Amino acid sequence: MHRLGMGVILALILALPASAYEPDWEPRDFSTSVTTKVLMLGTGNPVPYPHRSGTSIAVIVNEIPYVFDAGDGAFHAMGREMPYFGKSRVKGFTLTNDAANTLFITHLHSDHTLGVPAFLLGGWTLGGTRAKQVYGPPGTGELVEGILQAYRRDIDYRVYSPTQKNDTGWRAQAHEISEEGLAYEDENVKVYAFRACHGLWPFPISYRLESPDRVVTISGDTTADCDGLKRAAEGTDILLIEGITHKGPEKNLDVWPQRTKISVAQQKALMHSTTEEIAALANQVKPKILVTYHEQNFTTNPNQMEEELRQFGWRGKYISSRDGDIF
Repeated sequence: MHRLGMGVILALILALPASAYEPDWEPRDFSTSVTTKVLMLGTGNPVPYPHRSGTSIAVIVNEIPYVFDAGDGAFHAMGREMPYFGKSRVKGFTLTNDAANTLFITHLHSDHTLGVPAFLLGGWTLGGTRAKQVYGPPGTGELVEGILQAYRRDIDYRVYSPTQKNDTGWRAQAHEISEEGLAYEDENVKVYAFRACHGLWPFPISYRLESPDRVVTISGDTTADCDGLKRAAEGTDILLIEGITHKGPEKNLDVWPQRTKISVAQQKALMHSTTEEIAALANQVKPKILVTYHEQNFTTNPNQMEEELRQFGWRGKYISSRDGDIF
């Protein structure tokens, strides 16, 4: 994401259609599996939509959640699914124990990591005792270490004051991924990392999760014609991919790099998946369901993403995801 001045951000927000702020987008349940469910914790992008948390996806396998990215608001999005608040749409998904213990980061842009401090410390304040495991690209260790150092006074207070929190649940272990292959394995899942294509990051990651009954691909931020993503998506059941519309930018300049001379073509090639690229990829790997998230729709038409995907030839099942959707 390019740096934006406050004036540019305000202009973007004011240009959004009024429908973008309608708070009555109810989450939907499209799931067909009892064993493996995908819960969209956050489907937003860097623009602060009131009803979209920052990017975060939980894949729950045999009631064990594996979280991919933790954008702003991800922890509260987890909380909305807790039985304590009257919801239990995904069995086993709770923050009051150590179930939500493993986090996979696609890349270190802030809109994908602003929720990491809450992920690391929030569960501990609710009684968690196990150290969190965080997997991600080079720099993940520095991120985790820096967060824990920044909150050191809070941690010490909670451990040594009358609150008497345990001295283990706040801890975290970072695992940096710098090459493709099997990144994580337990009795439930295998998680593979593939090199994505997103700007100048040294090793942005697309993840492929294989459970007993499903294959789930999470693109992260990348161009859809990226070789790593293509391999991550081979034979996938659910392809979760970020996307950007063709229509919207004026004078061949994209909305994000305002006042620069980066053309639309250059911006899309460096950073994100166009609807044309997504349709081509989907027709190649043929997922059972194509799901977009982290959408950047530069028009006032809420259906623009789907209309363009259909225009470019995708005829399969497609969902533009909302926070709380289950697949």
